[in-house]
Amino acid sequence: MADSGDPLDIQAVISQLGAVDENYLHARGIGAAVLELERLSNATAACLAFAHDVHEREGAWADVGATTAARWVASRTNTSAREVQARIRDGVSLRLLPTAAGPARRGDLSADHLRSLSRCVGRHALRAVEDEELLVGQALELSAPSFRITTRRWCENADDLVNPPAEDAEPAPKSSFHLSESMDGMFDIGGRLSPEYGALLDAILGAHVDRYLRTGHDDPSVAGKLMSELQADALMELCGQTMRRCGCEGSVPDRYRVAVTISLDHRDRGNHGQAGDDEREHGADPPMATCDSTMYRAVLGADGEILDIGRDSRKWSKGIRRAITLRDGQCVFPGCDRPPDWCDVHHCQPWEDGGHTKLGNGALLCLKHHTFLHAKKWTIRFDGCRPQVHRPDGTPFVITRWQAEGPGPEPIADP
Repeated sequence: MADSGDPLDIQAVISQLGAVDENYLHARGIGAAVLELERLSNATAACLAFAHDVHEREGAWADVGATTAARWVASRTNTSAREVQARIRDGVSLRLLPTAAGPARRGDLSADHLRSLSRCVGRHALRAVEDEELLVGQALELSAPSFRITTRRWCENADDLVNPPAEDAEPAPKSSFHLSESMDGMFDIGGRLSPEYGALLDAILGAHVDRYLRTGHDDPSVAGKLMSELQADALMELCGQTMRRCGCEGSVPDRYRVAVTISLDHRDRGNHGQAGDDEREHGADPPMATCDSTMYRAVLGADGEILDIGRDSRKWSKGIRRAITLRDGQCVFPGCDRPPDWCDVHHCQPWEDGGHTKLGNGALLCLKHHTFLHAKKWTIRFDGCRPQVHRPDGTPFVITRWQAEGPGPEPIADP
């Protein structure tokens, strides 16, 4: 129902929106049209939250055999039940915080602002009602990411007020972490870590930076970087491990898989004393290690190059990755010793430029050097069956004197 008491023809509104064309938007001024549509989207989200709250409380959905209002709506709109339930909570928050209802109806509060207010109400409803003016005022002044951080801190303070620590007990240090996007597109990191968390992270990052320096004598991806940049690289490399699933992973760890390599000169094995006639005819028993293993095939040429491992596909298959891992052993960038499970498979000739997803077009690169190659336009070409890193001018990059145990370059101090 509209505020005037007249029924709102929602279908007519939808039809009008569907009839809006590009010429109309240009006539309105595209900037002004975008702002108006965003405010309309915010107002619609608030109206939808109010409607969901009323629908939940009336309980008409139970008369048709539904277990919850969220599931009733989800089954008829293809919206996830979790999202519908979140909108119901938004409606409850707007009902308990009437100061927020007006700005929400006008489109001054985004759906993200409503969701943050809902967390406060869900965590401490009575205290949220007491601090209603403060919370709504902050929501109108702050961006959605900043307001999310503010409400998170409000919830932490409310937890302490509701359940204060014992007088004789020392307050336990709390860890917090905040990530927000700045105006220039970069992301700002903030927060505090407990002594245990802080010491652990410092030790892990320190070990990775030390490894960068020890192995980075002639590494162009390390040279000239600030200590803070090296720590950022180390943090991203660690985070990347949680997102990367090694291509050889499956239901069992890869150490229980056995690679059976077949050389092309197997017909002459008898002349080299590798197998007798009877053994070639009947086949020798596999070793005990293969009893509970998943075996895969890798056909090797006379020079050790892998000739056959599986089919081509746009995505690196497990078989191709196993073959590349068997060939490269680690990151192929000179001087880098990152193991295969720290590496991505790099298309040496980019897929969008006609490159194939096959053994002869893939090479292992750790996150740091993979990023460096794309950013600096370095390339990888094959010298025979081995990948070789080349500079942008086409010259091969080779480290002639490199020792992992020697002293590395000194980092540049942060200004």
